[in-house]
Amino acid sequence: MSEYESQKDIKYDGIPFTNLYQVHPLVSAENLAAFWDRPPFPVTEEQKHYYKEALNSIETNRESLLSLPRQLVHHDLLVFNLLSVDRSITGVLDFDLLAVDISFLEFVISLNHVLQLSSGSLEMAAAFIEGFTLFPTFSSEEIRQLRTLTQLYHIALHIYVGQYVREKTIQPLLSTLRINLLSGISGWSKMKCC
Repeated sequence: MSEYESQKDIKYDGIPFTNLYQVHPLVSAENLAAFWDRPPFPVTEEQKHYYKEALNSIETNRESLLSLPRQLVHHDLLVFNLLSVDRSITGVLDFDLLAVDISFLEFVISLNHVLQLSSGSLEMAAAFIEGFTLFPTFSSEEIRQLRTLTQLYHIALHIYVGQYVREKTIQPLLSTLRINLLSGISGWSKMKCC
């Protein structure tokens, strides 16, 4: 998707994850505060702390993040959204989060998914990194922002908060998993991987 050039007559570039309070129409600072004051599922103080730390990191690094290279990003390029035949990818599904955003997010989101599905296997992560780096190149600044971009991806929890505000239901297992992943970022994202 890095070769995509926006059509001059198309005015919509999607909603980048860096627009934290626009990823869902019902996400606002007020709705987020209300959600965290009375979450619809058990959340520990430690999990709340990690969420606030991630949000602060994103806001602190916002200018640096916005200066990174941008391209059309799928934002959900996970194994479940890929079609394959004979071990070759033949199609991609689920474009509802498609937007012009930070290029390196595609790598970050996919790496996170590999780590989730492999229970944190560093061997699987290394194989993914080796395969992924055959094509695009990344700047040292993009690699330095790996932790913050991972936090940005996990802050996509805002999407679920918007769904909760609308429907007053939320998938507790999925949301708890996202919060637990966010709190686990501190360990693996500090390692040198690229």
